[in-house]
Amino acid sequence: TRSYLPGTKLLFATEAPVSDRVIIYEGTNPAPVRIDINATGYCKDFTVSIGGISCTINAELNDGDLLQINSEQAFATLNGKLISYADTGNFDMRQFRIFNGENKVVIKAAQGDAFTTKIVYTGRYDGV
Repeated sequence: TRSYLPGTKLLFATEAPVSDRVIIYEGTNPAPVRIDINATGYCKDFTVSIGGISCTINAELNDGDLLQINSEQAFATLNGKLISYADTGNFDMRQFRIFNGENKVVIKAAQGDAFTTKIVYTGRYDGV
């Protein structure tokens, strides 16, 4: 039988809002990333940084919208529709890669913070 103190949350059952996260990557070759930003309310104009590389995406999201950045395919989409190159500040999405070691990822919105983020990557190794 387990017991928990009243008014305390289970450690694994909570979400804490953060705008940055460090990914420790052990691959030998740079890996492209896919970033999914799911809106749970209103948010606008995202700045995404990986390491020292940064991009601002001019997009307005409402509850249920999905902003996806795919560095392997070199584009960003909002609800499956391509975001224009001008709305990304003419940024080449292929620059978003994670490298061996620590990679600081920062995702912020200029307005609103009602969103969740998922970052997906596949490790790349020499000879594999």
